[in-house]
Amino acid sequence: MYYEIIFYNQKMDIKPGSLYRLEGWELKEGNFELSVYRSNDLDWEDIVFEGEFLDPSENKLANQEFKLPKYVKTTVDYYFDNGLTSKESTYILFMIPQQCDEIEEGEGFPEDPNDFSADAEGDYDDSMVLTFICKESDVMDLGRFKLLPMLNSTWEAALEESPKFFIRS
Repeated sequence: MYYEIIFYNQKMDIKPGSLYRLEGWELKEGNFELSVYRSNDLDWEDIVFEGEFLDPSENKLANQEFKLPKYVKTTVDYYFDNGLTSKESTYILFMIPQQCDEIEEGEGFPEDPNDFSADAEGDYDDSMVLTFICKESDVMDLGRFKLLPMLNSTWEAALEESPKFFIRS
């Protein structure tokens, strides 16, 4: 007796650096460097946020509606809504480009933009790490976060006075 096995997953070539790995920890006061968080957490015991994002601007077969800000906000909302984070903590999120040239599509890809798997070969050195700060499910990029003191503002004031500083889904 023979059984036919059908695999729905297909390989898709991607541009190196277009797959991002999300890594996030509780923010240590004034520490915004990925290398410090990684070196202080070698066993990955303190990492809070993890995930992968495929940049649709570099991959035409990816879900074109699912851009990086939407991925970050959707992921953060999921973690907070499911009690995986503390509302009293502030987190730093790093989106790290990966050295990877193909993904394996899941059955729901590209409609479900997270339905894929990848075997990244480490960080992609020719690209920039994107950094975000997250507090109570609100997300702001690091550049704007660093501007707040220069503007004599706080996180709470920015929420009211400068809502465009924050990522919305």
